[in-house]
Amino acid sequence: MNLRVITLNTRHGEVENGIIDGIKQATEIKKYNPDVVLLQEVDMYTDRVNQIDELQIFRNVTGLQYTTFGSNIDFANGGYGNAILSKYPILKSENYINTKFIKENRGILYIEISINGKKVEIFNTHFPVRENERLLFSKQINRIVENKKGNDVIIGGDFNLGLVPIAKHVYEVKVKDKYEEFEELKKNFKDAYFEEMTYPVENVEGQLDKIMYNGTLKLKEVKRLDDKISDHYPVMANFEFSEI
Repeated sequence: MNLRVITLNTRHGEVENGIIDGIKQATEIKKYNPDVVLLQEVDMYTDRVNQIDELQIFRNVTGLQYTTFGSNIDFANGGYGNAILSKYPILKSENYINTKFIKENRGILYIEISINGKKVEIFNTHFPVRENERLLFSKQINRIVENKKGNDVIIGGDFNLGLVPIAKHVYEVKVKDKYEEFEELKKNFKDAYFEEMTYPVENVEGQLDKIMYNGTLKLKEVKRLDDKISDHYPVMANFEFSEI
């Protein structure tokens, strides 16, 4: 059995220069025939996106009918957070919100799916922009995962590795051989390693977007998708596993 997972920071559906086009984003993602899609920075009914349901757009275009949304903050008369779409029925869903960070709340959106009797747990998240907070967030994720031992687990999203805020909405990326927050996650996960940068914006480059996994899953392929449909590139990983 195979499981294809794609993660994308949607930037609330903005493709470029303030243009909101969730249909374009979802159409590009559909080309790769994913089984699970992890979305970050999703707006639901906010004034910024003219009160549209961005998750419904992805559902309609991709055909992935099983979905969940985790709102981490109330914003512009709507919600803002992470979303997951799945080819397979979602058996469980929960959004773990951390309200202790400086800039904004951060959420860890969790689902459990079953594929021909094989249960897989999936986490979708968007890490804080400050390094010390990212380490605390990694430790929180590990605590959650350690309480759910038994099934194969995938985690993906915008990890913000190396990101440093230097002014309001202005960042730089400090590339290092090792990131403490990422090493913390490696206590429970394997890195689906690839080399390309996923955030090349205004002379700032970084590999912010990642997918990790554990258990009996075997990584067949991982790559950055060369579809510039946000300020981030999507990342896709293909996994193989044995049926029960």
